[in-house]
Amino acid sequence: VGGLARHVYDLSRALTRLGSSVHVITCPAQETPRYQLVEGVHVHRVDPTRLTSKDFMEWVRQLNTAMVEIAGELAAAREPFNLVHAHDWLVGDAAVALRNQYLLPLIATIHATEHGRNRGIHNELQRRIHELDSRFANEAAQVICCSEFMAIEVNGLFKVPEQKIHVLPNGVDPANLGIPRQLVPGRRDSRVDGKMIFFIGRLVPEKGVQVLLEAFSQILPGFQGLKLMVGGIGPYEGVLRSKAGELGLADRVVFLGYLDERSRNEYLKMADVAVFPSLYEPFGIVALEAMATQVPVIVSDTGGLSAVVAHGIDGYKVPPGRPDILSYYIREVLVNPGLARDLTRQAWKKV
Repeated sequence: VGGLARHVYDLSRALTRLGSSVHVITCPAQETPRYQLVEGVHVHRVDPTRLTSKDFMEWVRQLNTAMVEIAGELAAAREPFNLVHAHDWLVGDAAVALRNQYLLPLIATIHATEHGRNRGIHNELQRRIHELDSRFANEAAQVICCSEFMAIEVNGLFKVPEQKIHVLPNGVDPANLGIPRQLVPGRRDSRVDGKMIFFIGRLVPEKGVQVLLEAFSQILPGFQGLKLMVGGIGPYEGVLRSKAGELGLADRVVFLGYLDERSRNEYLKMADVAVFPSLYEPFGIVALEAMATQVPVIVSDTGGLSAVVAHGIDGYKVPPGRPDILSYYIREVLVNPGLARDLTRQAWKKV
């Protein structure tokens, strides 16, 4: 489950516990029913046979059309909805259509922007998505962002008035990570064969795994048995595997593929340090999750990550794209167990 999906999952369940009737309309997923009742939340998935186009933007149009139809069926069969809450541009057209058809308030949560992901707009597809980003933000009655960084970005890129933007930071519940509310010493003792660096995230350029590979190659000679475990999938995986080979890291870097939450939590609990070297990161909830498992964290000093970690107190922050500085702080954590314990204790207080 990615950051946006986890956000919607937790939010929808919380609203249900408060007495709201919540219907989530979403994309189809493998081997999942068209309808599920999940902890009181009504989950409706688009019929995958409706999404036939190989062209991405046409596929998006088909998705939005199907979502509007599902919402229309629901509106005809139950009491009227009170509002529409949509997450990111991908479903923006459906959200605006429902707002117009049923005269409902539209709340937009913007988790990231096309401009930010690509550090600019460089081609026609990005331009079209950027325009949809802007339309979605400006059509909404209110806009929610998960960090001050994102609020500034949305205001600057799309000229959304500041008074319409609300910052609601993400959080984590240690109970969801299978972690008791006290420090648990020695839980990394089950790992054998040297120390472990762990990353998890979507394998795309903006997550910065290529920077981590460079940093790893610089510290590797000093650590026998050191491994880098890379969790996640994405279109950049082939490039990263090739880079690991070029750097002579093929036998020290393990690409784990998709990890479910239980597997992710186990790797976090076994890791000696978790590293998130993003080039662009609107919030970075994965850093909070790592802090909740009491593993030292090192992050890029960018976006929402900058606000999550206090440098030298509960983790370390490094300039984005600087493998030399990243390698220095990874080495510091690995060779100083007392320092690592101090960082994790302070991080636990924050979580």
